[in-house]
Amino acid sequence: MNILGANVKIVGKNFDDVVMNSDADVFIKMYAPWCGHCKSMAPAWEEFAESMAGDDSVIIGDFDATANDPGKKYLVIFIDLSLF
Repeated sequence: MNILGANVKIVGKNFDDVVMNSDADVFIKMYAPWCGHCKSMAPAWEEFAESMAGDDSVIIGDFDATANDPGKKYLVIFIDLSLF
């Protein structure tokens, strides 16, 4: 079981630790809370994250791109699904 949980909340402060320094593949939904497409996708993303919760080789997470900054080396485009 992934110790971080089913849908990891990724923020600017933990981005490098969770995403860049992880041995697991990391699949992130970068979103804006006000975005209609993002809101529509949220239930399916949660279901997907739950279905992957038992797989330690992958981390599923989401990143509020309006409230966080992943650093200057990453470009965030709404709605963006990124695999690291």
